Amino acid sequence: MTKTARLLCLLLVPLLMSACRQAPTHRLVAAEDSLVRIPLAEVRDGTAHFYTFRQGRKNINFLVRTDRTGKLHVSLDACYTCSKYRKGFRVFGEDIVCSHCGTRFGLSDPSWTLGGCTPIDLPHRITESFLTVQVSDLAQTARIF
Repeated sequence: MTKTARLLCLLLVPLLMSACRQAPTHRLVAAEDSLVRIPLAEVRDGTAHFYTFRQGRKNINFLVRTDRTGKLHVSLDACYTCSKYRKGFRVFGEDIVCSHCGTRFGLSDPSWTLGGCTPIDLPHRITESFLTVQVSDLAQTARIF
């Protein structure tokens, strides 16, 4: 192998590996009858809970939080602006913080609208005991991850 070819390999391999990087994995959830079911008792505590649903070889990450009025919110662990970096969000004190750009959202705030870096809402239903998300809604978001 020539010196130029070796140098090219050294430059391309890390680039290709970063392009194939998966989104982080959180607590794995599975579907039953085309629904992901999460017990309400698990998520009604005022903090954020992160989950991963596996769609083929993709990790589709989402989060569930309860605002100060008691309403549940379900969002992708991604925004349209920073999703290409596949870093998602993290809890930092009383906030959710974008792991790429650092935009902060109050965990207990009823709505999050701060421009481009806002977690993407995910359709869901609340029954007597469960929060449910349809697999088809999760599958439609796979391109983001």
